[in-house]
Amino acid sequence: MNKEGQIDVIFIHGIGGDPRSTWTNDLTGHGWLNWLDEDLPTINIHSIEYESSATAWLGPDAMPIYDRANNLLELLCSKGFGSKPIVFVGHSLGGLIIKKLLQNAESLGVERYRRVLEATRGVVFVATPHQGSSRVPTLQILRSLFKMTKLGVELEANNDTLRETYNWYRGKRFETRAFAETLPISHIGIVVDQATAEPGVPQTVAVPLHEDHISISKPRNRDELIYQSVKSFLTSLSSPKTTPANEHRPLISILHASNILDLISLFDSEFYFRWDPSTFNSRKAPCHIYWPVRLRHPTPIHAAQCFAAAGLQKKGATINLFIDDLGETNFEVSRFRERLLAWVSRVGGDAEAVNVVTFSQVIDGAYSGKAPEADPWTAVRKWLGETDFRLNVILKVSKLIKPNATSVDLALLNSQRPRRLLTPAMVWTCLSYLGAQIGNESIITLAGYDETVLWNVWKTQPIAPSLSVGHLFLPLLGEVDSQHGSEALHMEEPKSYSLDWDSRDDIRMALQSEFNTTGWSQPDRLVPWSMKCCIFLPQFVAGEDTCLRCPTTTLQLDTHLDSIGSDKLSAPLINELAKWLN
Repeated sequence: MNKEGQIDVIFIHGIGGDPRSTWTNDLTGHGWLNWLDEDLPTINIHSIEYESSATAWLGPDAMPIYDRANNLLELLCSKGFGSKPIVFVGHSLGGLIIKKLLQNAESLGVERYRRVLEATRGVVFVATPHQGSSRVPTLQILRSLFKMTKLGVELEANNDTLRETYNWYRGKRFETRAFAETLPISHIGIVVDQATAEPGVPQTVAVPLHEDHISISKPRNRDELIYQSVKSFLTSLSSPKTTPANEHRPLISILHASNILDLISLFDSEFYFRWDPSTFNSRKAPCHIYWPVRLRHPTPIHAAQCFAAAGLQKKGATINLFIDDLGETNFEVSRFRERLLAWVSRVGGDAEAVNVVTFSQVIDGAYSGKAPEADPWTAVRKWLGETDFRLNVILKVSKLIKPNATSVDLALLNSQRPRRLLTPAMVWTCLSYLGAQIGNESIITLAGYDETVLWNVWKTQPIAPSLSVGHLFLPLLGEVDSQHGSEALHMEEPKSYSLDWDSRDDIRMALQSEFNTTGWSQPDRLVPWSMKCCIFLPQFVAGEDTCLRCPTTTLQLDTHLDSIGSDKLSAPLINELAKWLN
């Protein structure tokens, strides 16, 4: 459908789809691509065709998302796209392809690719699984229907590649619309539920539709909500008054949050935390923060947790810090506690009001009869003895191997301490202990991003099913991957830099190591992560302006670092990090 319109709208289908039937109603034979072409004379409608059969996507020769995105990116450039504003519309995995396509257009350094990125004004996601699947049966469905390959692994919940692209997209501020199915497919179920369909960007929610995964992209008539909403969206983006995606927004303040859930929403939208409400009931007040931390040398990750905890405390939550001291001798509990509470105080939190308990104290209480509900043997028995989890899953949850590891490095595994196998059970035991202490009140767990898998598994363990619990995870911190982009940082394996920062020189050496690598400005890498979590976050919690002043510019939360050279950024970044972390 080509005409001299002012904007190009590009539809991309997913597995098993094609450029026509994916967007055409099976009963009426009508499609909304034709309706948009008729109703909006100033836009050009395009539907991309590419190999999408199930065997091509999931068979033995399947392309990973990265390669398929590059394939489509080159196709778009060969057709001349990028000279006019672009809006993408993607169904299911087509939405993931769109995000990766745009990310690659930025990172590959090819000028004709970058023109596609710069021309993009907005994206519409139709039933797209943005973070993979854990709480819905997408992976189980695909595994039962097709032979899984590398692409199938990429769709796993918390997959590093998927998370990295998810966080990258959140940082770009494209105008976004999203839609979610609410009906199951017969004999299969709901493929992408509303939580999975959330793109995680400010001012955007996945609009629930009374459709299943297939019918959601096939409106019956022009009166359907999805058609009216997308038509309105395209009309607004066709206007020359559209606000550029990179334009600075007003500074935010913790005062904008009137309660804990408001604050969590700001943590999520502005600082890239991840909030999983799970069974959390906001009406069960007051709220307690359950914050389990392994005893080790304090790191910027601990500092970010301290800043977040202080903010939650300011909105009425009680902070309960549980220190995993079992078998650890490399760092003293008193020093560790003192360092963490100092970070809480630094942003205006009340350190004296933080309840601090060690895992050893919980165990002693259980065996002395003072806290029988905290018997760790109950959790250990269920975790290691009564579940159907195979050793591969147990090793991942215990952080002995990486979440996306497909093979085991026996030499590395042999160097790890076996006590880590008990850590998940103890973390869950201490949560049961807290639940017994506080009674009918709500709990929010505070954890690193790599512990999402631990809490996903906890949901399957009948240890304390009656608790009202939500989960708040820090933003992803990634490291260089050997192939594409980055993967989640694994603290137990050798890294190119150390996070054991005790001085300005420690900070400088770690950042310099990152500045010397490609892709250092990606949102999940150490430089932007430390800026967001260890400068902007404490400023926000302390009630200060969220900014970093450099010689020629002032950086804010939504500033992209691509155009800021490391020579201008390094010194002010190190100085400001030292202020909050030393």
